[in-house]
Order: sequence, then C-alpha cells, then structure tokens
Amino acid sequence: MNNKRPFPDSYGLSSSKKPRQMAPLLPPPSRPFQFSPSRPLHCDTDRKYPYPFTTVPEWENLTQTIQKHTQQRHHTSDNLRQKQLLTNALFVVAKDIFPHCGIFIVGSSLNGFGSNSSDLDLCLMVSHEELDQRTEATPLLNALLKAFRKLTFLRDLTLIRAKVPILRFKDRFSSIECDLNINNSIGIRNTHLLSAYARSDPRVAPLVQFVKFWAKSQNINDASTGTISSYSLSLMVIHYLQCGCSPPALPSLQAEYPAIFNAVQDVRLINLDNKLPSFSSPNRDTLGELFHGFLNYFANRFNFETDAMSVRLAKRVDKTAVMNQNPQRNPPGQWKYICIEEPFDLSNTARSVFDGLVFQRISRVIHRSWSILNSTHNVDRIITEPL
Repeated sequence: MNNKRPFPDSYGLSSSKKPRQMAPLLPPPSRPFQFSPSRPLHCDTDRKYPYPFTTVPEWENLTQTIQKHTQQRHHTSDNLRQKQLLTNALFVVAKDIFPHCGIFIVGSSLNGFGSNSSDLDLCLMVSHEELDQRTEATPLLNALLKAFRKLTFLRDLTLIRAKVPILRFKDRFSSIECDLNINNSIGIRNTHLLSAYARSDPRVAPLVQFVKFWAKSQNINDASTGTISSYSLSLMVIHYLQCGCSPPALPSLQAEYPAIFNAVQDVRLINLDNKLPSFSSPNRDTLGELFHGFLNYFANRFNFETDAMSVRLAKRVDKTAVMNQNPQRNPPGQWKYICIEEPFDLSNTARSVFDGLVFQRISRVIHRSWSILNSTHNVDRIITEPL
C-alpha cells in the first residue's frame, strides 16, 4: 500500500487526506500560534528605482550596473507565490503534528534582500517558550521528518545537526531548497528588522543584494565553508550606512522604535507592515559611491582586530565590550576575526569565520576589490576575476 501523499493540486491544500494525528510533543501555549505571514507575499519586481540623488559621473556606470542587477534578479511574483504555496502545504502537515504551531517565512524571502535564487527559510514555532536547540529541537525535527518523508513533492530530506538544527529539503515542483528550524525566534525578529531597514531607504536593498553578489562571486559568502553568511553581509552593509558613510544614511531603528524592535515582544504580535515615520537622510550618495565606500570602509577604516559592528547601537564598539555582554550565552571564544553583534541575542553572527587563513583570504579580497575599483572604476574585474 502506498502511503505517499502527492498533494497534486497546488500541493492539495483542499485535500481531505491528512497526515496521521499525533499528540502534541509540547504543552500548548496560552495563546495558540497563528499561521504567519498573515498576508500574501508581495513582489517588488516592477518597482522602479528613481534615486533622487546627485549623479556623480565617475560612478554613474557602477550605479546603473547595481540597479540593473537588482531589476534582473529580484523576486518575481511567480517565485514568491510558489514559496507561499509550499509554505501553506507544509503548514497543513505540521499542524497535525503540532496542533498549536505557527510557521513563519524568514530570511531573504521576506526581508527585502532576496532574489529569485534565494532559498526558502522557515521557522516552525511550536511553543512561546524558548527551546534548548541542542537537546529539544532535534527530536521535534525528527518527528516532522517522518511526516515529510510521506510527501511526494519533497525530496532530498536531511536533518542537519548544528547549533541550530535544521531540516533541509527540496520541492520537486519548483526545485526551491528549504531550511526549516524549530523555535529559533531570533530569525523572525531579525527578518522584521531587516525588512524595515530595506523599506527605510531605496538604496538599502539594491546595495545589500549587490554586496552579496560580489561576495558570492569571490567565494566569501558561505558560512558552511567558514566565510561570511548572507545575514552577516546584510548587517555589514547596514552598519556601514549607519556610521561608515558621511552623513549617515540610516539610523538605529532599535534605538528609534524600541517598542517595535526588541528581543522580548511575542513574535505572534510582530507586524512586517509596521508603518514607521519616514526617515529622510541628508546623505545623497549614489549606489556606485556607496558600494565603493563600503569596500573602502572595510579595507582601510574598520579595525577588525579591535572593533565590532553594532547595528543595534549604530556604531563601532570595542570588541572586548561585546565579548562580555552575556558570556554564559555567548562565549567569548566566538568573537574572533570578524565581530558583528546580532541585534537581538547579542551573539556574533560572523562566528563562522573561525580560521585565520580564511579570514586572511576574506581580507585580501576586500582590499584587492577596493584597490581595483578605486583605480579603474571597473566593477567587472572584481566580479569575474578571482582575487
């Protein structure tokens, strides 16, 4: 007898055939989680980027290159709809195992910095209480893995045991790769925060996307190989826009709106559509100038030996200060070569860069990229040639 569930009709959300009911593995929260996001994902593909900034002839070509890159690689409506359908289908299965759960799309699919090639990151919340990721999350993911293996629209299912364990799989229909964690609510909070930064200035998202493109082309954008994660690169760009350019292009949203962006708010109450008062920066730099400035800041001005980046405070801070903020939860040993304070749990988001030789290669790529761009204004060289 074949127990596989294909969910053939748009993943079969209307199908009456449900996975076997299981008792909840955790006590239900006082207020059940609700499916999130509550609104459909929207697409900015057709959004134009009429930057009201002074054109600088020497960086005009670079600005146009970044704008073109954004338009060509931004999420399409079809891509976002496919991710929404997949998330809905997974929620149908998950809620029969964890009746009070909620599923949240997190990361680049929702924070404004994603592209059509972005993976789908999901956070399954089964309780409003914090879970021990090392001892409690893995058994819950194993229960989910058993149910997901019965779904014919999923393939390549793997449970990855890490500091935050994840269930990784692919959708057969769209080939979208998905990483799902349990109760890692920090991902929900920082998706909310980065989404607000992306909407606060029209230059933020294109600059983050192009920095990630440059880093990936130079093989320094992969935490699994000891280089810099996409999340850390996003924070590096925001940090630069807060205190690396003059005048600053961004404020600290956590400082400006502590009631909206904080580490204690119930994630069920987070609203990605928060209407914040408009922020008008006196900084009028173009995208080309800002990308050049980003490389210059980290090649020549930021001291990786002594400094840490704090988006929360919108400034550089002493590395020893962040190391001692919460040594029980965030051991000092994680603060090594690149130090980026996570805005909510205050850990080091760049702790994946733990090897000195890898850090030297990252540093060399940044310096060489700045030197070539500064002298030639030719961005193609730092995208296509290994440095």
